[in-house]
Amino acid sequence: MKYYKYLLSGAAVLSVFACLSASAQAQTSRIYMAGYLGLNTYGPQDFSGSGAVSGDFEQDNAVSFAGALGLRLSKQFRVEGELSYRKPEITKINTNNPSGSFDAGGSIKHWAGLLNVYYDFDTNWKFTPYVTAGAGLSYFDGELDAGRAGQSFDDTGYGLTYQAGAGLKYRPRDNLAYTFGYRYLDTLALDMGDLDIDYSSHEFRIGLEYDLDWGRKKY
Repeated sequence: MKYYKYLLSGAAVLSVFACLSASAQAQTSRIYMAGYLGLNTYGPQDFSGSGAVSGDFEQDNAVSFAGALGLRLSKQFRVEGELSYRKPEITKINTNNPSGSFDAGGSIKHWAGLLNVYYDFDTNWKFTPYVTAGAGLSYFDGELDAGRAGQSFDDTGYGLTYQAGAGLKYRPRDNLAYTFGYRYLDTLALDMGDLDIDYSSHEFRIGLEYDLDWGRKKY
């Protein structure tokens, strides 16, 4: 519940600034910086280990933080290089062996470096819908106390990660925009210790874009 409070507080701050800002303009610059505050939600994360050990583990929701540098290729297309971080807490293990299900501890620190492509629909309004997709590399530093499952780990790992999502952008003036979006994150073939993990999450984000003077071009 506390994570939802963070998002609601951030949305309230953005709303206040939006009300105080000047009317929207159609012009933008080519280069911009962006920051994002998100909430990651997780379903069961499937794992398999040596021998016949397999199952899934459950995690709490986690706040994510991200920064990005963006380049507009045209009025509709733009790309972002993004670095993000989140740290969900592990709460439960469900195994397919006689150990069954039980409470567990630990956490997984997750850094993701992604190259994202965005398409902004040309509506000529202050509010602009967008879609996005991207891919990159994630680094995980995790510790899991699986207890009776006999498959605890304290290890690091890398995995190819992709994302896909959509959202809405509000531009109150020519060099500033607020974003509200959702994306799905999935990491392929994550190996940590003796475990192979199918790792994914749903992320809801609010963000701020600020245009830089470098490479300014009006569209």
